Amino acid sequence: MALTYRRHEEKTFKYEVWFPFDAELIERIKNRIPFAERSYNSGARHWWFSDSAFQQVCDEYRRLEEQHNRRPILTEEQQEQIIERAENRDAFDMNITRSWFANGYKPLSIHTEFLSQKRPDGYGLFFECGCGKSSTAICEFLRRKYEGRAHKMFVVVYRATLTKNWQEDVKKLFNYEIDIIDGEMKTRAKQITEAESLIAVTPFTTLRNEAIVRTILSKYDMLAVDECHIPINDKRTSLKKDENGSLQRKKTGYWGLVQLCKGIKNRLALTGTPQPNKAINAYTPLMICAPDKFPSKYTFTRRYAELDQFGNPRMYKNLNELKSYLSYYGMIARKKDYCDIPPKTEMNLYCKMSANTEKILKEAIRVQAGKEEDKLKLDDYYIKIHQMIACPSVYHNFKSDKIGTLKDYIDNDIPEEEQIIVFCSFKGAVKEIIEALGRERCACLVGGMTEKSEGVEYDNFRQGRKQILVCTIQKMGVGFNLQCARHIFMYDTAMTGADYEQGISRAHRVGQTNEVMIYNILMDIPFETNRHEMIEEQRKLWEQMSDAEHEINSQQKIRLLSQIFKKNKA
Repeated sequence: MALTYRRHEEKTFKYEVWFPFDAELIERIKNRIPFAERSYNSGARHWWFSDSAFQQVCDEYRRLEEQHNRRPILTEEQQEQIIERAENRDAFDMNITRSWFANGYKPLSIHTEFLSQKRPDGYGLFFECGCGKSSTAICEFLRRKYEGRAHKMFVVVYRATLTKNWQEDVKKLFNYEIDIIDGEMKTRAKQITEAESLIAVTPFTTLRNEAIVRTILSKYDMLAVDECHIPINDKRTSLKKDENGSLQRKKTGYWGLVQLCKGIKNRLALTGTPQPNKAINAYTPLMICAPDKFPSKYTFTRRYAELDQFGNPRMYKNLNELKSYLSYYGMIARKKDYCDIPPKTEMNLYCKMSANTEKILKEAIRVQAGKEEDKLKLDDYYIKIHQMIACPSVYHNFKSDKIGTLKDYIDNDIPEEEQIIVFCSFKGAVKEIIEALGRERCACLVGGMTEKSEGVEYDNFRQGRKQILVCTIQKMGVGFNLQCARHIFMYDTAMTGADYEQGISRAHRVGQTNEVMIYNILMDIPFETNRHEMIEEQRKLWEQMSDAEHEINSQQKIRLLSQIFKKNKA
């Protein structure tokens, strides 16, 4: 290992430093040098340091040099030679493991685990949001291509909007063109047939077409499935009416996915949720990795998920066995372990409940109390209470009490030049917020918009023409890169801890250069505060998993509904 550097008088961080990845040195840099005094250039793969930080780096390097008898810091001539070789290095040089990655990883476990030759053909990248799983997937494809095991890769995304993200990332990081297979279903087969690029990307709906699936099997020898933690129905056929009104059995997208997993040897399962809230959410990634080992969601559920009194899958059973499969078939990576990105700070903003809100909640409780317990409608009632707090205008002629807290904080505490994301769970809340903040400063992204409208709103925010993006977490919580923003407001509590993590990771991810601020707006009543605490429990789930129940299940919903105003004395 050799430490090389250049000094730039005109730069804020004057020292540009390069060295082959060394886990121990990077760990010391991250732990001992404040983020404000260092930066990592993922494109050039160089570090930048202030004067004082550079001296610390040199001191740490010399200590390691004494411990491990490492090479000395190079002269300027040697520096120039190595930098020139690094800039011209072959992308397939297996001796330079860091050339496989576009991000600032701490590489020891990457080198020993991910780059090992012993992993199965079906493999999972169980990377926390923002760790760079899409770029890592491309690197793995290039590696297998170099070894002669794969020649063309087909990528399936669960949401059509993610196709453009793949296109942007591959172009930016690897300078490759890719084929986007989208549009009318009848034209997709032709697009696949005519596709010439090494990589093609398509939405999950494409796999409903039997002819398209056969074409993919004949043309591609590597498969990657992005955001595969999203729950899917494992029915392989469904009944649909044809033009004459007759019922016909049609193939489903899941049928196509199974065919691809069985017919394509090289497979990658990509998920940004390494800690699923339910055992059943681990089924699809494992099915992609080993379709013969995990052929049925039913048998998987029987083995690894408890069922509650309403028949819903509870958290986990046989947990150690499931963990061993996840470890064997995939690699789990978290930002705190692998990425050098700024910290995030979370804070709660509380608002008082108005007389109007208290009145409608008490009326809802009174009406429900007069009914016999209807287990099947518990979820509907629970969501209705949640909606009454977030956007009461759906039912009544006044807006949420949270609007004032949100508007005051944005107007008074956040500079106009800094961009903001506001996540909601309901379209009604998005409408209320935009009316309060002003349409001229807000971009809006919710479900049901046309692709053209989505593109306009997305570009308006990404390019800085709109300061605030108001969106539903269901629409924008997965797959999008929004590092242009550093302020995130969670307007109402997310449905699960995984949803929460996915949402905040739109901005807190590789490429972010500023500290990310996250604000949870909570009404000061037990229903909201206790629900937020349970979401926090879910976020810690992977570290503390046991066979106990952790998810927000029906019994917990009953307890929450009973605590709308009064805390649980138990």
